Amino acid sequence: MYFDFALMSSDQISNQAAKWHYMRRSADGSAIGHPLFCRRRQRLRRPTFTDAGISILSHPGLYVVYPTTPYDAKGMLKSAIRDNNPIMFVESQALYGIKGPVPEGEYLVPLASLT
Repeated sequence: MYFDFALMSSDQISNQAAKWHYMRRSADGSAIGHPLFCRRRQRLRRPTFTDAGISILSHPGLYVVYPTTPYDAKGMLKSAIRDNNPIMFVESQALYGIKGPVPEGEYLVPLASLT
């Protein structure tokens, strides 16, 4: 689950999974959904966001989700699991110690609003 190991599979994630949306079409020409959910944890030792390696995996066709609050983490996680596209869900280990309001009921944070 560590993000450090995501680079071992970066070709499969960023070059193949991200392009499935553009390469595969149904008989009527519409895109065929290719759900893929990868959850990675980023350790605290990274000094800045740009050193996190996330930019290496960011390609058209692949969502990279990085929540910063507990509210966003739950809502984005539920949205990412239900999405029909390849998604890399990256959570900072620093987020584990942050407290904040999180509704107990069902809610989603729309990923389309993040693009």
